[in-house]
Amino acid sequence: MPKIPEGISREHVLAAIRDFDGGRPHSFGDSTKYDLLFEGKRYPPKAILGLAAAHILGEPLIPDDFSGGATSQCNRILRSQGFQIVSKENQDEYSEEKVVLEDFSPFQIGTVVNNDELRKAFKCSTQGGMRRSKPTNTLVVISNHVKSVYGDRWVDNVLHYTGMGLKGDQSLYFAQNKTLNESKANGVDVHLFEVFANNEYTYQGQVKLANSPYQEPQHDQDGNLRRVWIFPLQLRDGAPLIRSETEFLQEQAQKEKKANRLTDDELEKRAGNARKNPGSRSTQLTQYERNPYVAALAKRRANGICDLCNERAPFNKKNGDPYLETHHIIWLSKGGDDTTENTVALCPNCHRRMHVVNATQDINKLIKKRIAAHSHRPTNLSEVKE
Repeated sequence: MPKIPEGISREHVLAAIRDFDGGRPHSFGDSTKYDLLFEGKRYPPKAILGLAAAHILGEPLIPDDFSGGATSQCNRILRSQGFQIVSKENQDEYSEEKVVLEDFSPFQIGTVVNNDELRKAFKCSTQGGMRRSKPTNTLVVISNHVKSVYGDRWVDNVLHYTGMGLKGDQSLYFAQNKTLNESKANGVDVHLFEVFANNEYTYQGQVKLANSPYQEPQHDQDGNLRRVWIFPLQLRDGAPLIRSETEFLQEQAQKEKKANRLTDDELEKRAGNARKNPGSRSTQLTQYERNPYVAALAKRRANGICDLCNERAPFNKKNGDPYLETHHIIWLSKGGDDTTENTVALCPNCHRRMHVVNATQDINKLIKKRIAAHSHRPTNLSEVKE
């Protein structure tokens, strides 16, 4: 049976509409449930696609070559080229079209679901990073940043997504790699989810191939170097969701934990084959407008000595002042106050320690120190400098 050819473009469809209006012979009958609506006129979708194929194959397709229907490849190709597919119901010529066939999209962008909810919505498997669903004519692709062995990464709003196959070299024509590779022409809608925490699937929306797939070396689940296929995927509607800096740092910490579990040989092998150009994505950083007088007073009170380790500042700034950093004992992001009682001056090493470890004994030490020093603050704050 002949297939719908790849590469049917909007120009081919427009030419098919002219052929249809001009009476070019074809073997298609009238449509039964859906029409292609163009410039106020209705056309049978299968007939139009069959005639469009003639501009590639040399002759039209016939009805038995492909099927129609709500989620058919025929209708999806026509919609992908910007044509409206409408129901044959509500055909009052004086009313607006009321029933329009839309893309299957059960979730709003940004929705977080669990694996079972994903399965029920898309009628797909609960396993794997690429899940084909024939009932919804979709392919769900999952970029798992927690457990996956794959090296997916965003570059300039394009997700470089690793194909299917955990061991050995991957094939472009294997299972869902083939589906994704042919998604420009096969009518299958591709939906992207990202995983940043166990069993939390964040819906990013529909994606399309931004460029041709390419190969690169990656390690498989056994740590062996192999060739994989990378699919450059771009969201159909805008850029990827902006994540908070906290979420991004938590994800990086999870990856570091995985790396730390490797042996020296495994770690050296993977580091030696690392990509020179890392991926990147936008994050949302919340900046607090700290009171400059409170910060300056904390540094002045410290007099060049770190409030935690009681050592001198590691170096002086160009103006000769000792270099210390202000820190809120109870973080502002956790509801702490921007006050002299909650602000200390720390050396860079201790400051990083408080943000990485934030040990209870260190917090208590700083609180006691601030209580003891609170009564000795200067009375003329106008003389406090940066």
